[in-house]
Amino acid sequence: MLKISKKNPYIIITLIYLIIFVPIIFIRYPDIRNELKYFIVIDEMINSKNYFILTYFSELYPDKPPLYFWLLLILKKYTPNLFFPLSILLGSLLPSFGISILVFKLVKKIKNSNFALLSSIMLTTTPFFMGVSSFLRMDMLMSFFISLSLYLFFSLYLSKEIKKINLIFLYISIILGILTKGGAGFAIPIITIFSFLFLEKNLKFLSKIHIFKGILSIIIILSVWFFIIYNKPEGKNYISLMLNQETIGRISNAKAHSRPFYFYIKKIPLILFPYGIILIGAFISYIKNFKNIFFLSLIEKIGISWGIAPLIFFSLLDGKLDIYLIPLYPGFIIITLSFLYISKNTKIKSMTIKISKIITFIPILFEKIFNKKSKIKHLILSSFIIYLAFPLAINKYNDKFTLNNLYTIIKYDSNSQIFSYKFNDFINMKTNIKKEITSLSNEIELNTINNSKKSLIICKNKYANEISQFENFTLIYKNKSYSLFSN
Repeated sequence: MLKISKKNPYIIITLIYLIIFVPIIFIRYPDIRNELKYFIVIDEMINSKNYFILTYFSELYPDKPPLYFWLLLILKKYTPNLFFPLSILLGSLLPSFGISILVFKLVKKIKNSNFALLSSIMLTTTPFFMGVSSFLRMDMLMSFFISLSLYLFFSLYLSKEIKKINLIFLYISIILGILTKGGAGFAIPIITIFSFLFLEKNLKFLSKIHIFKGILSIIIILSVWFFIIYNKPEGKNYISLMLNQETIGRISNAKAHSRPFYFYIKKIPLILFPYGIILIGAFISYIKNFKNIFFLSLIEKIGISWGIAPLIFFSLLDGKLDIYLIPLYPGFIIITLSFLYISKNTKIKSMTIKISKIITFIPILFEKIFNKKSKIKHLILSSFIIYLAFPLAINKYNDKFTLNNLYTIIKYDSNSQIFSYKFNDFINMKTNIKKEITSLSNEIELNTINNSKKSLIICKNKYANEISQFENFTLIYKNKSYSLFSN
C-alpha cells in the first residue's frame, strides 16, 4: 500500500477540493429556484433589519432557521461583488471539506490511515455529495455541525477521559445544527448516539456525557430563540408556522415532497452512485446476520448507527427529499467500505460487486483497490481523471441549461417589460435584473400584453409551443431548458 505520512492525507484531500471544487463555484450560474430565492430573503432581511423573522417577497418564510442567512447577510454586506462564490465557499464547500477531514480523523482512530483516506476520498468524490458541496444550500453546513458533534462523541467514547470542553462543543454543535436547518440537526446526532451505545450494550455511557443536561441546555437556548421571535411583530404566527407546518407537518403531513416509506431505499443506488448498490448489499448482509449485530466490529457499528438508524427514522417521516440524506453520507461510506473489507458474507459481497460493475465502470477498480498488494493511489488517480472534467464542463452547462445568457439579454434591454409564463420561480430574478416581472399563468393572460410596448416573455421549453402559436411573439433565444420570446 502507499506509505502515508502524517501530512499526506490532508494534502491529498485539500488538492481534491482545490482542483475539482473551487473552479466550479466561481464559474457556475445560480439556481433560480433556491439560490436566487435566498438572495431575496437576504435583501429583505437587510431592508427590514429583522434578523429573526425571515420573509420572502414580504410573506413569512418559516421554512429555515436564521443561522445560515446570518452568514449570507454578512457576506452580502461586506463582499457584495463576490457574494455568490464566497457564499458557496463558506456555506457549503468549507463545511464539506470539514466533513471529509472529520471522517478521515475518526476512521483513522479506529482503523488506519489508508482505510481512513479511502473513506474520505470515496465520500468526497461521490457525485451527489460533490453537487451539494458546490450548491448554495444550508444542508452541507448543517451536516458539518452534525458530523462535528458525532466526531466529538465517538472521540469521547474512544478516549479514557471525558473532557468537559469536548462535551460543551458536542452540544454546541448540535445547537448550531438545529439553528442551521431545524430538527434534523438534533435528531441525527441523538439517534446515532443512542443506536451506537445500544449496539455496544453501553447505554450507561449516556450518563458520562451528561446527555439529559445537554438536551436541557439545547432546550433552554432554543427557548430563548423562540422568546425573541415571539416578541417580534407577527412572531406568534411565525412560530406557529415553524412548528406546525415546517416541523410537525413534515413528520406526518408534509405540504410538499410527500413520499412512501421505501422512497430512500429505492433512491440510494442513484444518489450514492457508484457505491449505492454496495450499500444495499451491506444492508442485506446485516439483515441476514442480524443475530450477530452486537458482535460487529466497532467501525461497522459506527456506520450502522450513523447511516442505517437515521435512515429508518427519515423513512418514517412523510416529507422526503434526496438532499435530506447528506448528513448520513459519512455513515453510508463507512458501512460500504467496512462491508467490502470486513464482511464474511462473500456470496453477497461478490454478487454486489458484480451488479456494481454492470452499472458503472468505477467499481471495477474495487478488486484492485481492496487487494492488499495494490496501492491506494490507483483510486486517487482515477478520481482525478474522472472529475477533472467537471469544472471544464461548467461553462457549457451554463450556456445550455441555465438562465445565464437569458439574464444577460434581459438585463441590458432597458426598454422592455418582462413577463414569465408558467414559470413562477423566475420572480426570483427580480433583484438581479432590477426590473418588475409579471407572472402569466395561462394563454388568456398572454393576450393582455400591450403590444405597443416591447415585451420579453420567458418560459420553460415545455410551454414554448403555447407562446409560439401567437403570431405577434417571436422566439429570439432558446437553450436546452428555457425559451425567450419578444413581440
